[in-house]
Amino acid sequence: MAEKSPAWVVASLHLHSKEKNQKKNPQQMVTTDAMDLVAGKGILGNTRYFDTKNKRSGQPNRNHVSLITREEIQEHASELDVSLDQAGLVRSNIELKGIHPLSDLVDKYIQIGESAMLLVYKLRVPCWQMDALCKGLQKNMRNGRQGIIAEVVRSGHIRVGDVVKEMPKEETVALTYYKTVVDSKFETEFMAFLNRKDANWEVAPHDRKVQQFGFRYDYKTKTVAKTPTTAIPEILQTLIKQLQVHWRDTPNQVIVNVYEKCDFIDPHTDHKDFGDEISTLSLLSDTIMQFERRDRIDVFSDVFSQNLERYSLLVMRGRIRHDYLHSIPPVSSRRVSITFRKV
Repeated sequence: MAEKSPAWVVASLHLHSKEKNQKKNPQQMVTTDAMDLVAGKGILGNTRYFDTKNKRSGQPNRNHVSLITREEIQEHASELDVSLDQAGLVRSNIELKGIHPLSDLVDKYIQIGESAMLLVYKLRVPCWQMDALCKGLQKNMRNGRQGIIAEVVRSGHIRVGDVVKEMPKEETVALTYYKTVVDSKFETEFMAFLNRKDANWEVAPHDRKVQQFGFRYDYKTKTVAKTPTTAIPEILQTLIKQLQVHWRDTPNQVIVNVYEKCDFIDPHTDHKDFGDEISTLSLLSDTIMQFERRDRIDVFSDVFSQNLERYSLLVMRGRIRHDYLHSIPPVSSRRVSITFRKV
């Protein structure tokens, strides 16, 4: 690259207070030297926001981490003739040092330290507590100068002094995990649907049973049909609408895999026709998915695994979808997966 991406440095780290009535002390944040970011959940120990759900939709919150630069804070302080020097005063989880505006990072990935990765998905909305610090601060913090909100897509331990950098698209490994997106009621209803009398079962490699909806993948020719062959049923259409909040695209192909005890799936990369986003919902039991990257001399590197808990959703994008092989080792008990893709 001819020009390096902007970089920032972590100046301070803050957790929200455990107190329920923040009106008594709206400025209170707990300052720490380090914190753990957990993919799909947020900041470990940030009890008011960690692994929470949206009250309206019931879906997992993506508001995992808030970030702002000290330079932005000082601009507001200067314009309003007030001191905002105390770390954590404006209630962001992470304060950074760096002259580049954070507003340019929306819809981009950033890495903090050695491994933690965030997807910046919106600008922060300044709340009434800003005016509790200084009258006019809430209004002043709008128009791209309020910081950003990000979703944790790769776990990692971060510290004060860590470098924060925008990730080039070709280096982005996007893997997002949502712990509980359905419940036992849905699982019971779906299993009843799966075992209907007119079900069209196919046999995948290693005698694994599958059902496909939308565009059919042919396991023998390893090709994807040019037109949909089976309509996506109502129970899956409803599920797709429910899970849409986690996706950029709307899936038009669904495959259901049934894993009996000791069944497995070999390391593979999904067909290129299935686009940039692949998602898998797990039912009946827990398992793990293994990832491994193959380099040019056919040697495996960067090997890791991801827990797939019952009722969880795993979303793969970018390099993790295209450049990594993924597999399921022999399962210890019966498992059903529902995989969503777009042709």
